Amino acid sequence: MSSRNNSISVIRFTTIVIFLALILCAKIQTAAARGVRGGGMPVPERIVQDFNSLKAESLEQTIKNLYLVDFYYWPRSRGGGGGGGITLPLPQTIGQDDIDSIFRNLRFIKVYDELSQIENSRAGKLIADQINETLTLYNRMFSETWDRVFKIHENEPKEKRQTIGPSLQISDDPNGTPTLAGVRFQLLSLVVLAGNLKLENTKPAIASIVSEAIAQRKKFYDPNTGFEGDRFSMLTKAGLYNRQVLATGILLTSGTQTKADIKSISNGQERWESRQLARYQPSASSPYDMLRIDPSGGVIDARIYKPLDDDEFDKICRDTDYER
Repeated sequence: MSSRNNSISVIRFTTIVIFLALILCAKIQTAAARGVRGGGMPVPERIVQDFNSLKAESLEQTIKNLYLVDFYYWPRSRGGGGGGGITLPLPQTIGQDDIDSIFRNLRFIKVYDELSQIENSRAGKLIADQINETLTLYNRMFSETWDRVFKIHENEPKEKRQTIGPSLQISDDPNGTPTLAGVRFQLLSLVVLAGNLKLENTKPAIASIVSEAIAQRKKFYDPNTGFEGDRFSMLTKAGLYNRQVLATGILLTSGTQTKADIKSISNGQERWESRQLARYQPSASSPYDMLRIDPSGGVIDARIYKPLDDDEFDKICRDTDYER
């Protein structure tokens, strides 16, 4: 009996040791991940490398490279305000994380600053051409992603459904292959840029994004389309239906802010949020110098429409000449 108890004690002790070893390994891996990024390069070195690459890009190259998703997440980490459950129709405040990611992207800031220094006609053409090019790629990638998600779970009983939506890659491929998350952010960024720079000649391109976004909303609000978690995830992670971004593009490229803007004021309060961004400084010695707001170096004033629901967004579409 004593021998049996000893054996049990040894087994328990061994189990505890193995468990503690696994925890230690996990902590080591986590610590390593915090200090090292893709390809084993330490994060500080990779940040400097990317920053130097950014400085070497022409304006046209920087606009094209807005699809690179890494810059939407670092060197500043993305906000963590995306909590909450699955809710359809989408809550009024959904999409805030997307906006924060766009405004903290150094490449976005560079494009904004450099576009503001050239003629509107040329700036608008650069953005419109890029939207038209990227939207074709985005539509294909979005459709392929949804097909995979839907087919995987097509025959699963609802009560056995375990996962929610697609798992999107949020880091760049070493070979520069576009990711769905990246091209989505590119399109949303271009809409914000077109609006803030009041580029009226981008209206047809913006309208094509609005049309696609509304089609996505219609599809994924439909309970017959698939599992609610999948539909919610596709709209919020992979979709273009960010009402604040779209409203910004629609209203600020419409030439005037009369009828639509006046009608979109609720309870007598302005419906716009202002963001101050550090101006792009190609002479900066490090990316962190560009992340600090320095009045002596100048700032960029950016605007974004405040959170709104479907009804207010639809009203904006009706009050403007954007096609629905």
